[in-house]
Amino acid sequence: MNFGEQFVASAFQSLGYFVIQGLKVGVREADLLAIKIVNSKFKYYHIEVQISRNPVGVLRAQSRFGKTSNNPMKAAEEYIDKKFFQKDVVKTIKNCFGTSKYERIFIHGLLREPEQLKVFNDRDIKCLDFKSLAQEANKSSHKTDAFLNFYDISKLVHLK
Repeated sequence: MNFGEQFVASAFQSLGYFVIQGLKVGVREADLLAIKIVNSKFKYYHIEVQISRNPVGVLRAQSRFGKTSNNPMKAAEEYIDKKFFQKDVVKTIKNCFGTSKYERIFIHGLLREPEQLKVFNDRDIKCLDFKSLAQEANKSSHKTDAFLNFYDISKLVHLK
C-alpha cells in the first residue's frame, strides 16, 4: 500500500468509515473497501486511489508501453474495467460485503486529462479530488492520529 492509499484510508476513517486496505485478489488488488452506517443501514464502498505530487498522465490500464489505447477516453474505460469491474475482484468484494450493492469511488489528484473523469461518472463511479477529501476529513471531530500525521506530511510535500 502506498502513501496516497494510506492517507485516503485515514481520511475515510476520520469520517467514520471502517476501512479494509489492500484487498488482494490473485495479482489484482482493491485499494480500499469501506463500510459506514448511515441511517441505521450499512453502506458499502469500493475505493480506488490515484494521487501524485505531479499531474498523472492519461489514466491507463497498463503502462504506456503496454496494450492500452492512445485515446484518453478509451484508456479511461480500460482503466475502469481493470480497477473496478475485473470479474474476480467484483466477486471477492461481493463475498466480503455479502452484497453486490456497493458504491464505487475514485479518489484522484491532479490529472493531465481531467475530461477522463466524465467516463467515470458515466459508469456510475463517484469521483472525489484528494484535496477536497483531505479538507473534509480535517474538519471532522473524529480525526485519527494517522490522518493528522499524513495531513502534516502532505503540507510539507504540497499534496493537499
